[in-house]
Amino acid sequence: MQTKQKSSAYSELVDLVARSDPHRVLSFRLSPKVGRRVETLINREKDSLITPAEKDELDTYMHLSRIVMLAQIQAHKILNGKRARKNT
Repeated sequence: MQTKQKSSAYSELVDLVARSDPHRVLSFRLSPKVGRRVETLINREKDSLITPAEKDELDTYMHLSRIVMLAQIQAHKILNGKRARKNT
């Protein structure tokens, strides 16, 4: 996928997620189990012990992390925009 198309796809997905329930998006955190798995994969990568399948798994987590981070930024903007309109 071309970079511009990928960026547009990210933007559309992020906007959909952020607008669904901004408060819930902002409070989202990985479960401890998933967090431990990501940490394990990162350590395996640092130690050059990661398998190709684990690398794919880690890459997936990194892509999802980017989407969540961008959705949280967008949700914050949405909520701030609503507050600003209420105050005017």
